[in-house]
Amino acid sequence: MIVRPAHLLPPALLLLLALPAAACSSFATYAGDPLYGMNFDYPASAEVRFVIETAGDLEVFQLTFSRGDRFIPTVGMNSAGLFVSDQILEGERILAEELEGETIFPGQLYHRVLRECRDVAAVRRFLETRRLIRSPYNGLHLLIADSGGDALIAEVGVTENVLLDIEGDFIVMTNFSHDNNRGRDHDDMRGIGAQRYRIIHEGLARNEGRVDVERAFTLLADATNRAPGFPTRCSMVFDPLRGQVFFAMEGDYTRIWRVSIAEGVVETYLGFGEHRQWPLGADGVLATDLD
Repeated sequence: MIVRPAHLLPPALLLLLALPAAACSSFATYAGDPLYGMNFDYPASAEVRFVIETAGDLEVFQLTFSRGDRFIPTVGMNSAGLFVSDQILEGERILAEELEGETIFPGQLYHRVLRECRDVAAVRRFLETRRLIRSPYNGLHLLIADSGGDALIAEVGVTENVLLDIEGDFIVMTNFSHDNNRGRDHDDMRGIGAQRYRIIHEGLARNEGRVDVERAFTLLADATNRAPGFPTRCSMVFDPLRGQVFFAMEGDYTRIWRVSIAEGVVETYLGFGEHRQWPLGADGVLATDLD
């Protein structure tokens, strides 16, 4: 197909491709049991909502945030343990209005991966016949990781898809182009989010990539976004082997909630005076309703 100019895209798709998160940091680590982490950074005016949706034989957990009258997802894990974080990619925009062949925006890839794939190998096969192109509104890239130890960062390339494989026991993504930083040491990465990248990378390296849920939250707390107007709204640790997600809200790491994807519930976990539990389905639960 030929990608249509922005003014011809339907309004619903334009909203879907809009800004998913203005900063954000994510990682996957495999030295011990696999864990994924993500800081969602966004203006305080947006509402945060958690959902679990059914896609075929998969259950899909996602964090969504309000933009206008809709909620847009930006990070999630399915019941097969496949994780995807969709984040802003700083740098030059590559528009491809005249590109021939089957194309897909990174935001669309995010949805297809969570609903159709069980591991990173399936994502690679999916992209063998499809070309990633930059959305008309912003650059995006994806960190995709599975429970078996495979992970990659997917970015739009000038002539082909850019798929950067995990090297060693962990992988980290913030907002600079990893393609543009090929060959640089972790302390020489350049671009938006480079400092957050170094904090997480060095924290994982100190522990040889072996972290538990508590240490993962410590890394996320250390990498809190301090850019004006874009605070860290939610910090999440994903346990793919157990199908669980732990999260803290608004930089308060004294209170942790836990999601069970299989049971379809979110519950208080640490730091609460009493245990409470909420059903979590396609209608979702607002973070503000969890207090």
